Amino acid sequence: MAKRTIPDALAMRHLRTGDAPEAEREQAAAALRAQARHTQALLLYDGRAAHPSLKAELEKAISRGQSFRLLTLRRLGLAVSEEDLRSCARAAAQTGRALEARLQNFASPSGWAT
Repeated sequence: MAKRTIPDALAMRHLRTGDAPEAEREQAAAALRAQARHTQALLLYDGRAAHPSLKAELEKAISRGQSFRLLTLRRLGLAVSEEDLRSCARAAAQTGRALEARLQNFASPSGWAT
């Protein structure tokens, strides 16, 4: 039987919370991203906020107005500025995603309105 490239739930748990080697986490994250499962791939970077892949994901989330992904990155420890939140909200509003644009209002410490 061929080895699965996409980890199942138990394997993901081991990768996230166990002592899995970095190379194994990277391989699983790459396989998840190849299948357009970016949010699941992000979970494998928990505790590694300095990883270069996360910076690329941050820029992508801001430019596409993906508020939920941006907040996930913030929870993972990535520095997300107020300007990043504003830019993401503007991009979300331009694409017609009002809920995500409004979400930024609640995520911002200053409580600015979009």
